Amino acid sequence: MKRMTVAQISKPRGNWEILERDIPNPGPGEVRIKVEACGVCHSDMMVKEGLWPGLQYPRVPGHEIAGRIDAVGANVRAWTAGQRVGVGWHGGHCFHCEACRRGDFILCDEIDLCDADFHRRAIEMLESGRYDMVIGSKLIEGAQDQRPWARHAASLLYTGLLRTLLGFRGTDTHGLKAFRRSTLIEHVEACVVEKDVFASEFVIRAYRAGLRIEEIPVRIKEKRPPSINLFKRVPNVLKSVAKLTWAIRVKG
Repeated sequence: MKRMTVAQISKPRGNWEILERDIPNPGPGEVRIKVEACGVCHSDMMVKEGLWPGLQYPRVPGHEIAGRIDAVGANVRAWTAGQRVGVGWHGGHCFHCEACRRGDFILCDEIDLCDADFHRRAIEMLESGRYDMVIGSKLIEGAQDQRPWARHAASLLYTGLLRTLLGFRGTDTHGLKAFRRSTLIEHVEACVVEKDVFASEFVIRAYRAGLRIEEIPVRIKEKRPPSINLFKRVPNVLKSVAKLTWAIRVKG
């Protein structure tokens, strides 16, 4: 089998390792691209530093590429070997809206977009030097939570649970966030839970450390049902909250 050269990270905060791997064959609906250029972005740095919860290592960072298709899997009709292509990161696409039907997936009407106004306000606040973290809250006074009532009620119950068990002083741990990496990195590394409750632990640890945190109201609208049913998430969330309570209240 042919081999390829990769730059690999074997463990969080590990050194780069240059080694060879077998070149995989594309599966159904996939193409294989011979990479000619690769960009490294901030999320790749977070992979190297182990800042994404739940990552498994070893990993090969680098997901923004340009190259040529050199093999085509079954049931692929739109692409052929030899075509020059580029691959960039985005949050997914629906395949159905007008932009997707044109092939402009990055302009999909149904992607969950970040609140650009939040980022503008948050960056201004961070640059003022008065705050270490800014959180976009969907529950604070002035926010517009336009999700179904069950989702809004679940957020209120969850915040109440965090206040009761962990002394949380804010209104929302799952909102958009902007923060100073140099100040928050040690609190990210101290987190012990993953997935649904990671963001909550991150924010709670920042509050407990006495950092300067400010919440600002945001508008939130659910454009499509969530990928995971609300009630199916409850067991894992409760298990993670129990683990977090033990870690903070008991172990300290």
